[in-house]
Amino acid sequence: MKIADFGLSIFTQKNELVKQKCGTPGYVAPEVFTGRGYSYKADIFSLGSVFFNLLTGCFLFSGNSPELLLQSNMICDLSLIKKYLSHTTHHCKDLVTWMLEVDPEDRPTPKEALKHPWFKCDKDVLKNLLNMNDKMRKQDPNKVKSLFNI
Repeated sequence: MKIADFGLSIFTQKNELVKQKCGTPGYVAPEVFTGRGYSYKADIFSLGSVFFNLLTGCFLFSGNSPELLLQSNMICDLSLIKKYLSHTTHHCKDLVTWMLEVDPEDRPTPKEALKHPWFKCDKDVLKNLLNMNDKMRKQDPNKVKSLFNI
């Protein structure tokens, strides 16, 4: 999966910090709110938030209004994420919680994340699912519906 929204994207130098506060409430890394600056590691947090959402069907932060959602995001209480991830594998839980570390220095780089055991353990499963997806795309849509009793 590729996720992109380049509306607010910029190029930075290796150790340059961005100070502009921007992002989608509920997916923003906590350091963005401090005004002290943030790096690409804020994107790792945002990806972790998307990952959490896809795995659990829940949002990482919630609120009954945009203001409450933003406040919840700024407080960044992640104490319940392991409970929500209890149905996932140990490796999956470990990767998501690593990506969602509050301190950006404790989050993985993209290369480190991709070397996480979760990707290795589920490599065969993912490969089989991708192969099945390719086969389904080539099938008559009515055949696919009958396979899944749709």
